[in-house]
Amino acid sequence: MIKILDGAMGSELIQRGENLPDYIWSADSNIKNPELVYQIHKDYVNVGSDYITTNTFRTTPRAYVKTGLSKVDSIEIAHKSLKSAVKMAKRAAGNKIKVLGS
Repeated sequence: MIKILDGAMGSELIQRGENLPDYIWSADSNIKNPELVYQIHKDYVNVGSDYITTNTFRTTPRAYVKTGLSKVDSIEIAHKSLKSAVKMAKRAAGNKIKVLGS
């Protein structure tokens, strides 16, 4: 049995007008434009993906520290970005398909 995985998130964000900042790239959109992250996931669901992957790449304190944030602030915002990424993927998937971590 063949299963279909979704496609790129970062490339889609850029194509749809997002500016991905250094170090945190697509993780920034989880906070600044979660509805666009949701819409990209939903588009993959609508074209037949069996699985979508969360937009959790670079949602780590280590990545956010590189942007100049303190360790404490980096932990807080990384957690917020990660939670948003998971929420948007689950919302787009509904009960139709599976969500995978990335």
